[in-house]
Amino acid sequence: SSRFGSSFGSSDLSRRSWHCTRLPQLRSPYKHDDVQGHSHRHRLRAAFAVAVGVGLGCRDMWRWWLPVAELSRPCAAAVEFSCEDKAGPEPLREPPRLADEWRHCRRRGQCCEGATSPPPGWSLKRSCPGGLDIKVMTYNLFWWNLFGQQFQNGNGGSAGKLIQASGVDAPLDFMVFQECEDGNRVLRDAGLEATHAALGIQHAIALAYRKDAWRLEGSDVLVDVAEDQPGLWGRRSLLLARFKHVASGKTVLLANHHGPLVVGSGGICGGKATAWNILRAIAEHAQADDAIVLMGDFNAEASSETVQTLDRYINRHYTGVSFRGVDHIFSSCEAMHIKEVKNLGNGGSDHDALAEVLTI
Repeated sequence: SSRFGSSFGSSDLSRRSWHCTRLPQLRSPYKHDDVQGHSHRHRLRAAFAVAVGVGLGCRDMWRWWLPVAELSRPCAAAVEFSCEDKAGPEPLREPPRLADEWRHCRRRGQCCEGATSPPPGWSLKRSCPGGLDIKVMTYNLFWWNLFGQQFQNGNGGSAGKLIQASGVDAPLDFMVFQECEDGNRVLRDAGLEATHAALGIQHAIALAYRKDAWRLEGSDVLVDVAEDQPGLWGRRSLLLARFKHVASGKTVLLANHHGPLVVGSGGICGGKATAWNILRAIAEHAQADDAIVLMGDFNAEASSETVQTLDRYINRHYTGVSFRGVDHIFSSCEAMHIKEVKNLGNGGSDHDALAEVLTI
């Protein structure tokens, strides 16, 4: 376990004795039924939750029915009752890796309880040694519209041209894309297919790196860290990869995130849980000397609970303006290491691309 991961703290996954109470009424925790079939799905989920709750006990109910304000309650669901578990505590054990824990949470309906805060004093913030400048970019590509045949159909390669122009003064070392179905197409449009390699397209997030300067250490990893509120697009992930600089030997952990909807909500488990899951995934995959760069469309503004929580543990270097500022660049390196930040425009997307040069 790395120095980051070993001190993160254990998840308290032990069982507790819960008290039975009766909740006043069945209700949706969401204010607007703005997705077709949303109310009908709520009724179906409520019926299913009742059946599961009666058959398996409260701890197995699906927690995605909980309003964010009620996530701290140990056992409640938006049905007309809550239950208790008198089986007593189980011995504490070492927490599983986050991906395994997420599957555990999905089975038992406790993904929100599976998110644990870092212990006091834990942080990814630090002063980096310097000596190597790297250039990074984050870009939500609005794929279905910008590249959809029935819509803009690539818009003459406008996104690629934006990327190409941004690398004229200094080459891009790392790029992360959200709403991206084909990272290689983006590189082709940018004229970078020969110099850069693309990784990952699951959950429509990808990254690219400069092949002559960096070597991929191991393989890229996709970790589920959040989930949209019901009726939307489902689980949200963090794409991670470690790289070693060929000339200097310096290492970077690159992380790409496309955050949960509704914007600013943090998804079904709220902003703190989403941020904690992101931090834990980074801690589990980082090595002690890595410069950490976390970028993406977080679907969370600077004032959101997600970003405010992340700000406590990792340095935020730059925030865009699209959708009131949901695109961010974070790094373990302190602000003194920022050499340049720039909004590159949208290139036909509904988000602006953001770029930064920092010294690691």
